[in-house]
Amino acid sequence: MSNKIALIYHSSTGATEHLAKIAKKYIEDLEEADVLEVYIPEIEEHEKTLRAHERGAQVLREADAVLWGVPGRFGSLSAPLKYFIDSLLPLHQEQVLRDLPMATFVATGSAHGGQETVITGMNTIFTHWGALPISMGAHGEYTSHPVWGNPYGVSDAQSIHSGSNSAYVEHLHGSMKELVERVLRFI
Repeated sequence: MSNKIALIYHSSTGATEHLAKIAKKYIEDLEEADVLEVYIPEIEEHEKTLRAHERGAQVLREADAVLWGVPGRFGSLSAPLKYFIDSLLPLHQEQVLRDLPMATFVATGSAHGGQETVITGMNTIFTHWGALPISMGAHGEYTSHPVWGNPYGVSDAQSIHSGSNSAYVEHLHGSMKELVERVLRFI
């Protein structure tokens, strides 16, 4: 495979990491791209953070598309991910991020944790970079559901997911598969 998808995420509770694993599974199952995975650690972990930032910048130079896994914190992205994004100014100035298809998946601690706000905030960053924000749209099987629909990207509320609601888990997997397929179409 010559196509490469960067899978960049931060997770402090494991919820965003869970979504990243689902995304990675579908990318690998579709066999249309290699996964370049980058975990962004907590800021306090200075050495790990420095290595993750260096690896993340290199991965973005190689990637044909990017999936961002973002924990929502108070309706915004987590500080470790924002810190990484702020370090990407040189790549932005070199136009490395320009025209890269990018999509976001988000996990929050509650059903009303600002999931859509986080994704639209990421889309604003992508737009500043000249990247191509990829959304789910409001017409598919998984985004038109009256409770779980989200036209911007894939979202999960940890409090809902922690239960054994099989319909919700099926919806979450279906949504992620659809998002991965949409991103792959733009490579």
